[in-house]
Amino acid sequence: MGSFDNKDPFECFKGDCLRKAWVDDDMGEFLCFVCYLKEENDRAAHSLHAVLSTSRGTAPTPEGTPSFKDLLAVEGLGVKMLEGVFGDGWDCQCPCRHCKREWLNAGWVCPAMYYRREYVHMLDARYRAQGRLRLMPGEDWDALVLAIHFEHYPPPPKRRRMG
Repeated sequence: MGSFDNKDPFECFKGDCLRKAWVDDDMGEFLCFVCYLKEENDRAAHSLHAVLSTSRGTAPTPEGTPSFKDLLAVEGLGVKMLEGVFGDGWDCQCPCRHCKREWLNAGWVCPAMYYRREYVHMLDARYRAQGRLRLMPGEDWDALVLAIHFEHYPPPPKRRRMG
């Protein structure tokens, strides 16, 4: 399987979301980050529920409130809880966090993802110009690439609320 360019990514295999795909799943299909994490969170909820169901000490509490196992048994609720832990994929789909979700759902590619390859080359050139060949401890490559994006395309100013 070959690589693909950030400027022409595949569409999500799910078909109904129309977002651009970035992740190769276990079946060899490309998914957007949002659909991929939905599947991952669903699998995690089922496996965690299975582990809790076979372990002892998961009976309802004496007060009658549901246990963690009972909450995971509710399909949508278990996935929503794990989205809070593992994320829902939107941060990866739009790393700049300024694109509207409607745009991404219509097939828009976040500019930070669109120009990522160029930003990586710029960052690499800056490191070579400084005589460095690798990141220093504590440096985050993704954050540095995003910083280059904001140098070229500053985020829109925050609107002040009236009232």
